[in-house]
Amino acid sequence: MKISLLGPLEVSNDAGSMITPTALRQRLLLTRLCVDAGRLVSTDQLLSALWPDEQPRDSCTALHVNISRLRKYLANTGADPGTVVTAPGGYAINLERHQLDVHDFRDLVAQARKSDRERRMESAIRQLRQALSLWRGDPFRDLRKSVTLACAATAFEEERNAVHERLIQLELSLGRHHQIIGELHELTVRHPTWETVHAQLMIALYRGGRTAESLTVYEAIRRRLVADFGIEPSGALKRIHLAVLRQDNQLEHPGFACCGNI
Repeated sequence: MKISLLGPLEVSNDAGSMITPTALRQRLLLTRLCVDAGRLVSTDQLLSALWPDEQPRDSCTALHVNISRLRKYLANTGADPGTVVTAPGGYAINLERHQLDVHDFRDLVAQARKSDRERRMESAIRQLRQALSLWRGDPFRDLRKSVTLACAATAFEEERNAVHERLIQLELSLGRHHQIIGELHELTVRHPTWETVHAQLMIALYRGGRTAESLTVYEAIRRRLVADFGIEPSGALKRIHLAVLRQDNQLEHPGFACCGNI
């Protein structure tokens, strides 16, 4: 069995066939347990995930019924129904590491960090791209009415963003500004107030001889920040803007984007 959280919830059996549960409560329960796979999830946390608006009168009994249904579902898929265990104060799901795509993602990121520390940049880039390729979309978007799952999804997305930041920095450090301009444009459209990727796009455009476009990127995010939040860009982004205006030679240095300038 493989459970995928890096996008809409998906469950597949060992043959690769999709067996994702269709019942909402089963999807909510399975997702909430898998977010903290291998760790206790308290009864209160599970109740909040399953009934975010109003809990049933006999909520503990209702939770127990849903746990039983989840175990039956797992048994019908060929998985060990004992995968979901009862513990004092709550429940936990015990999965092998390869059974959860979040673990696959984090393992690849850990490998990339090791390669990065050892200055094996090509390996680090390949591993980071492989990690990002596991993402199929926004995590369990249809289940985010639950506050706890919405928070978990946001945490996953922050992990993805950090990986993308480092990947782009590595690509810039190897002089691949032309190759990543399109990717950076997509990121700035999806994240119109994410200053780091806007700064990286400004640097990539500048290095590609597109100074005017680099300055346009700054003006776009500045207008968005002022309009939406009433704030100016950060000091780091302002410094890059000033460096572009001055045509500062530091912007051409391959390591500029990797040295805390953003």
